[in-house]
Amino acid sequence: MTYQGESLTRKGEIERIKKAGEPLVQSYCASRLEKGIDILVENTNTIQEADAEGSTYDLITKGIHLSYTNQRLLQSKSTLIEYCEPVVQLHFSVRCSSEYRALGQSRPFATFAPCQHNLLILPPFTLDLAWEPHQHLELFSINIAPSLFFNYLPPSHPFYHAFRQHLEDKVPRSLRENGLPITPRISTILYELLHCELGGCYKRLFVEAKIVELLALQLGQYEQLSTLPSWGDLKKEDVEKMHLVRETMLANLDKTFSLKDLAHQAGTNEYNLKSHFKRVFGNTVFGYLHEHRMEQSKKLLSEGEEKVSEVARLMGYKHATHFTVAFKKHFGFLPHKIRAGLGD
Repeated sequence: MTYQGESLTRKGEIERIKKAGEPLVQSYCASRLEKGIDILVENTNTIQEADAEGSTYDLITKGIHLSYTNQRLLQSKSTLIEYCEPVVQLHFSVRCSSEYRALGQSRPFATFAPCQHNLLILPPFTLDLAWEPHQHLELFSINIAPSLFFNYLPPSHPFYHAFRQHLEDKVPRSLRENGLPITPRISTILYELLHCELGGCYKRLFVEAKIVELLALQLGQYEQLSTLPSWGDLKKEDVEKMHLVRETMLANLDKTFSLKDLAHQAGTNEYNLKSHFKRVFGNTVFGYLHEHRMEQSKKLLSEGEEKVSEVARLMGYKHATHFTVAFKKHFGFLPHKIRAGLGD
């Protein structure tokens, strides 16, 4: 895929146009997703421009367009995306903040902080995006043709008719104005999508299965958190403190933490740490850490390079037996079953 212009991998699907002094304009036509054949096209590009450097990855197959961006912005950046037909987008903002608004509108219909996701209903309209300079832009967007999306969502689901109505209203909407927290499980699925080694029809099956899982996690998390207060009214510095706590824990999975120490490092108190962390990430401090440790240990064991005892040590367990008990409680099977086979 090129980044400077021309038509993309399938004629008429995406076209990028940029004139001097103007924001980048992308014309996105989803009709090729609807009518495409059952093949899978992938493209990876390196970006070295005046305003950004990094890479992009795109995967396109019938009904689905997965796009991954990993860039460092050297200057402020503006993008207009003209959607020719409606799409449903699963959006995951891994390491950037952004506001999604329709061109000409001051109020965003979706707001993302780092480590947040949302489900977007995008009718034919022009999306106006702008990023501040020196951000690390890392995000996934998965565009799904409406016909395929409504195959995934049964008519009996409470959101089915609401989503259909939103598409007919021709007004962009989000599942939730403030994004939902990206959980360790969601992070694992995004990683698996990015590093899948399968090819052809097998990769298409894998991608579809993971997208359905992501959709299930998104909708389930929305229902679970809909009764909890949003993070939206927290001060920016309080949200940043919670991200510092998260980064500290994930960078030191072999260490033991206390709420008192984490609060002190972040410059807050234990009460605010417990309250604000759950509002930002949808889980308690140690609940989030435990889930991440379990997902990371499963990944390490699946790769087959580490023994159970070593994985236990890397995850902060002094005794492998305690790790084994925690792993089985979380996943429902013992760690060694990943290698030996679940039936052994």
